Amino acid sequence: MESIYKFFKYNTNFYTEIASTLLILAVSICIALFSSFFIKKQDWNSITKRRYLSFVRNLASISVLVLLFFTWRGEIKAFIISVSALTVGLFVAFKEVILSFFSYFIISSNQLFKIGDIIEVDGKIGKVADRTLLYTKLSLVQLNHSQTLMLPNNLFTTTKFTNLSANGVISKTIILYTSNEVMDEKIQFLKNVVQSRLTNTLAIVEIYLESIDASVSCLKVLVKNLDLALDFNTIKNEVSTSFMKTYPTDLILYTKR
Repeated sequence: MESIYKFFKYNTNFYTEIASTLLILAVSICIALFSSFFIKKQDWNSITKRRYLSFVRNLASISVLVLLFFTWRGEIKAFIISVSALTVGLFVAFKEVILSFFSYFIISSNQLFKIGDIIEVDGKIGKVADRTLLYTKLSLVQLNHSQTLMLPNNLFTTTKFTNLSANGVISKTIILYTSNEVMDEKIQFLKNVVQSRLTNTLAIVEIYLESIDASVSCLKVLVKNLDLALDFNTIKNEVSTSFMKTYPTDLILYTKR
């Protein structure tokens, strides 16, 4: 404690650094408030606004930390030297916080995911609702309820996870092999069946035709913007069953593939 007392007693620039600190905080807060006001007034969708707000908030936090470090670098160095044992203890105590802080930059620089993306981690699937320097907010969507998880950033650098979407859109594909007979009819049939399973959702159905040989083609049913609460495997089985019942001559062809 005596070394800390001497540190403040003999530091002639202490009050100047205090004033600089207050000025840095005041300017940063004003810039962050103005930026947030400007972003909220723009005619953007909610995901885009949240991304920009998160970016501004994190950029402001990083800028403040860097400026404060350079303002107090002499005092920080003297303090660390005088309490080196305490510094080691603090590092051990706040190891998870420090790792999460640096993990934020790893996630951002490698563009592993962003706000609005849907990711799967530790057996849970959810949409990234927010990102800070220390944690990621994940909104889980299930059949009967929703849940919010606050996950430390270092989890995404030590645990395997999957980014299921691009810009918040999940896409799944149903693949069917069929003969080239009445192809237009089959395409329309598939589109009607899939859309009937996705009523009251924002899903988009696209069907692509790929020729395999002179007698066989591949129909790829792409479902975009799939609701997390839907069981895609059930939809896939229902569509495949309906197709084979309607076109039984393709049953052997389909099962062979």
